[in-house]
Amino acid sequence: MLPPRCLSWEFLLGSLFLVGLSSVIVQTLVACAAGWAAPAKRGRVVGQITSGVVIGILCARLIAGLLTDTIGWRAVYLASAVLTADMAAVLARILPPRKRNDMPLSYPVLVFSTLSLYRTKSVLRRRGLLAFLIFAMFNVLWAPLVLPLSAAPFSLSHTEVGLFGLVGVAGALGAGRAGIWADQGRARRTTVLSFFALALAAWSLMTALPIPLWFLIAGVVLLDFAIQAIHVTSQSLIFASGAEARSRLVGAYMVFYSLGSACGAFASTLAYAHGGWTSVCLLGTGLGLAGLTLACLEKPEIVL
Repeated sequence: MLPPRCLSWEFLLGSLFLVGLSSVIVQTLVACAAGWAAPAKRGRVVGQITSGVVIGILCARLIAGLLTDTIGWRAVYLASAVLTADMAAVLARILPPRKRNDMPLSYPVLVFSTLSLYRTKSVLRRRGLLAFLIFAMFNVLWAPLVLPLSAAPFSLSHTEVGLFGLVGVAGALGAGRAGIWADQGRARRTTVLSFFALALAAWSLMTALPIPLWFLIAGVVLLDFAIQAIHVTSQSLIFASGAEARSRLVGAYMVFYSLGSACGAFASTLAYAHGGWTSVCLLGTGLGLAGLTLACLEKPEIVL
């Protein structure tokens, strides 16, 4: 019989796998909302839904910290389970009935057709690569941020660290307008300016840690604004490129999202372990510069 520690470790990994597997449901809802919206308003709708997703992620940090400090870490998972069950019940009531496909495809055919999109959709390849970079940066910031904030001279509690999620909400709210800019044909300009803000402004401000936290706060707002703006713009362009395969397009796009998030979190913890917060900021700056270069090279006829 395995010792309790091994059982707990295996159970944790299995649970995390199931959470990651089911998290794609959120992006499927974004694709559904884009399909229901009028073409002229699709960018705005995608921006609103995506803002809600990012705001939820950031607010969860505060709520998780508050529950951990007041009740214990297990309360975080119990609350998540209850909220997930409640959301499933709500969605079952409010979502419209499924439309039947005149040409139903088997699951293997759908998977292979999704892979073929990487070959046929240049906007998916370009925007997918940008998604990899921005979500790598997102986790380069958030994965190790608790380490310097919980150590001296700050020694912040879980709840106080979670408050920085609210700082990011301000940036995410402001970036909801990026969908409107995409509808107005300003996608390329939005992307270039956002990467410029990421590469040069946001990380430069955050490098100032551990001197006044106002620099870190300003950098977090700017970084979340820019990431959200690029993400919304990219989704608007991808959805516009193929209405007949919208769900498969979002699935193909979110592969880059997931890989970027995982790689960013892993790389940032290594950077922090070997060079502290300065190394984390240098890593984020490098990713931002790479994205800025790609955004500047992107052809205007692809980014409308």
